Order: sequence, then C-alpha cells, then structure tokens
Amino acid sequence: MIEFILTFEGRQLTLPINPATFKIAREGKNSVVELIGIGDVAVPKGLKLAEITIESMFPADGVTTPGECVEFIMDAWRKGKYMTLTVTEILEEAMPVIVTAFTRERRAGEHEDIYYTLELMEYRPYGATAAGTIAYGVTAYNAAYGVMASAAVRSDENKPAAERYYTVKRGDTLWSIARRSGGDWRELYENNKSVIGANPDYITVGTILNMPESWVSAS
Repeated sequence: MIEFILTFEGRQLTLPINPATFKIAREGKNSVVELIGIGDVAVPKGLKLAEITIESMFPADGVTTPGECVEFIMDAWRKGKYMTLTVTEILEEAMPVIVTAFTRERRAGEHEDIYYTLELMEYRPYGATAAGTIAYGVTAYNAAYGVMASAAVRSDENKPAAERYYTVKRGDTLWSIARRSGGDWRELYENNKSVIGANPDYITVGTILNMPESWVSAS
C-alpha cells in the first residue's frame, strides 16, 4: 500500500488521504562556456535540489484531526528544521525535506475539512560527524524526476527476520529500518540511544545498530 509519511523529531504523520498526483521536479546545474576554436560547450555541474508538491486534504473524520496535521507541519516550519519524507512504492529512500510553502483552505459545505498544497524542497545536509556523513540520499523512484510517479502495490507479507546487527546505509531512517524488520522504530531507538544520541531523526551512515532481541530469529 502506498503511504506518504512525514517524520519529525521522532514523531510521524501519515497523510490521511493520498494525493491524486505527487510531483517532484529536478533541474540540472549545467552551464555553457565558450572555448576558442570550439564554440559553446555544455559543462555538467550536477543536479539542483528537488522540489516537491503535494496536494490533498485533511478530512475531519480522519484518525488525526485536520488541526493536528496542520500543526505537525507548521511545527517543523517554525523551527526551521528538516523532516524526512517517505513515500512507499515510489521513493526508494526517505528524503530529507524542508517546507517552502504551505497553503490551506476550507470550502463551502466542507467547513471541517482542510484542503492544502504543501511545497517542499530536498534538504541536503552539509558537514560531517565522527561516524561519517549524514544518512540521506538523492532518491530514485519509479519514474524520471519531474514526472508524476505511480507504482504497483507491494505486499508486506513474509518480511525477513532481522539480523543481529545492522549497518546504517545512505537514505536509512529508524522508521524505514524498523518497518523492514516488522518492528517499532521507538524500540530500535531505545536499544541504540547511546549510539544515536538525543535526536532519533539524525543517524549517520556506517553506524552499527544493535537490533532488538525480539526482532532476531531464533537460531
């Protein structure tokens, strides 16, 4: 099942209604220089940060109220911190993002529902830690950047049992690691709090996590 999940400061918000369309736009940073005797030459300089647009609604009858959904997003925006965006079946990795615009409206006859447009930009952490670079990634997904993506539903049945230790890879979050193992990210965090530190959203590539005993198959 496709799910849109925002994670911030150890909390998660699963969007109650999936957007009909989900857009990610990415442009290159290429430049053109003129060489004597050759003419114009394109010089590739990598990719600009991805821009994401999500349009949907927060229904009044959802598990999480519209007000709580709005406050979750506004909290990250006010604090000027990044969230991680996970879109199962579309994004292969969780993407760190910051809020650039968040518009809401109520429509006649639907006063309790909130329709919204959420604009995000990929956040690229800079600097390094003793354990290595921050675990984030330029994501790959089922369609080219800038094209609306769709995907077939994948069954979560028959999840593999966790190994005793896990080495954090680029793009990992505690939530994604726990989900693959069929466990709760909070349990994983508590089991590795001394290694991860105070912020469960901040894990680094190369960190070795000790998986909870209950996740490990009996030998």
